[in-house]
Formats: sequence, structure tokens, C-alpha cells
Amino acid sequence: MGTFWWESKFADMGVQMILDDLYDYFGDVYDFIKDLCYYKGHYYAFDCTIAEDILIVRKDLWEEYVGMPWPGLKRRLTWSEWLTALDQLTRPEKGLWGIDLAGKTLFFILQDIWMPVGSAGGSWYDDQGRINLDNDIVIKALEFYADQAKHCPPGWEGRDYLDTFSSLATERVAAIYGWPRGIAYIKQYARPEIADQEHFGVILKPAPPNGIDFTQIDDNTWHVFTNSKNPELGKEWVKFINETENYVEWCKTVPLQLLPVRKEANKILREVAAKDFEEWSTWYEVQM
Repeated sequence: MGTFWWESKFADMGVQMILDDLYDYFGDVYDFIKDLCYYKGHYYAFDCTIAEDILIVRKDLWEEYVGMPWPGLKRRLTWSEWLTALDQLTRPEKGLWGIDLAGKTLFFILQDIWMPVGSAGGSWYDDQGRINLDNDIVIKALEFYADQAKHCPPGWEGRDYLDTFSSLATERVAAIYGWPRGIAYIKQYARPEIADQEHFGVILKPAPPNGIDFTQIDDNTWHVFTNSKNPELGKEWVKFINETENYVEWCKTVPLQLLPVRKEANKILREVAAKDFEEWSTWYEVQM
């Protein structure tokens, strides 16, 4: 299992098997997933699931403290509006801060910066593929990250991803950038009377004016290497695990996180785990 950016590198090296026949065999992979696995006329990878980074916000606290309507999934806030909301949610005298960021691990710092860069239509690579951090969009995204950090509880620089979920579930902060698998954490640690989507809501991630929709996907992809001991067996494994019955059996272990890349499997998963999808419907909708 690898990641999308492996495709071009290993395809150009000639060591990655073309998987076009798997896509023909299943015939129902979502187009946006197919696009991510496509390179120079062929499919070189098969994504395992759809799972997207989401912005989780205490809806009840928003309605109590923020002087604008709850945006939900109907309207995307601008960066400025989001920072205003964080101002109003940050109430240290009540032991409440607006947001928690995972400042301990470089990976999480980077992902919380590259998403704003993308939403502003920018990149930290130039046209020749060279790193270019000295451009206006990257600088503005860094400033946006720093402005959000002003609304974090003390010590945020030493907290990791799971620590942010702890801050949210135990009512120390009003918002985090998280993942759907965090539902289990909320159910375990939040007060039972608030452990639902009416309290832990989701909104579209903010963007600058005229910004674009942008998120990251949990890009774990199956790759088959032609220089391996038995590449044909590897391809059979990818086919086996993505057969509907096998696929749904795996995905139902964390249904809102492990969303199938195949339409038929997605439909059956939503039937098998109907209670989860009903109780956390907005957490599904924001990803699809």
C-alpha cells in the first residue's frame, strides 16, 4: 500500500503494473478517484477508500456565541469570517478556546497549511516542479495558520492529532480539523447528552474570497510492482479485497471513515451501517 504520488515516479521507472483491467472489471469506481490514479493514459493504482479531512465545530457553542448563522454545508466561510467566529468562540475565562491545532507533528502542521494554499488556488511548487515557498499565496496561508493558532489553548505546539480530539470531546475547544474516525472518540469521551452531530457539527473549510473547494483525501493506494516475486498474485489480491462482499466487510468496521471507492459497495455499506450514516449524516455528506 502506498500513496498517489508514487504513481508517476514508479510508472516512469517501469516497475509499476498497469491496472486498467481492474477498473474495467469493477466498472463503478468514482470518477474523482479514477482521476487521481490516472497517469499517462493508464491506471497505476487502486485507492483503498474515500476518507477526507473535515472541519468539526461545536454547533451548539456556535449558536450561543457566534454572531452569524450556522453555515453548515450550505455556505463556505471566508478566512476572515472564520477568524471572526474563532474570536467569538474563544472564551478563556470559561475555559474555552476556539480551535486546537496539532502543533507537535510536522505532518499535521503541513497539512493544515497546504489545504489553505490549495483553497486559494496556489501551490508551493513552481511550474518546473521546484519548491517555491516565497510566493504571496503560501505566505497568506502561513499567516492564516498563525491567526488560527492565536485561538488555541496554551501548549498547542506540543499536542498531536489525537490530543486535538481529546480537547474537542472534553469541551476545551470549539473546533478542530479532524477525520471521520473521530466519531468513536467523541462517543467514548464526550458527555452522552452531546455526543451527536447536533453538537459536533461539520462545516465547509473556509477559503479566501473566490477561493476553491479543496480538501485532502486519505490517499492509501494499492500498487502492484512488476519486479516483485509474484505480481499477478498481487493484482489478484487487489481484486479480491475490492470484491463487494469483502470490501464492505472491511469498510463497516469504521463506516464513516472507510468509504468505498466503488458505487455499489458504497450503497451496500450505507444499508449495512444505516444507523451510523443516519446519526452522522452530515459527516458523510461533507465528504461526498
